[in-house]
Amino acid sequence: MGLARADTAFWGDRFRANPRDFISATRLAASEIELARATGDVSAYLAAEAAVDGAVTAYPDYPIALDYRGVVLVALHRFEAARVRATTILMGSP
Repeated sequence: MGLARADTAFWGDRFRANPRDFISATRLAASEIELARATGDVSAYLAAEAAVDGAVTAYPDYPIALDYRGVVLVALHRFEAARVRATTILMGSP
């Protein structure tokens, strides 16, 4: 869990320094998801959602960020939105 917190701090600092850095935003989302899974803290999923939003704002078609969006939607029990997201991906749209 300590590594997930350290990663969250590292990637969060990088993303705050450059909000157009979609890679750092995506890594931040991954770290927040890992932290949420390790701790059961829903606020980490909300932080992951914000990071994904930042990544998608900077690069709307970034597949990894879009995948993490689906992970967050399911974790937050937003099943209808997750289904719509999955259907869109399967239809070939980002």
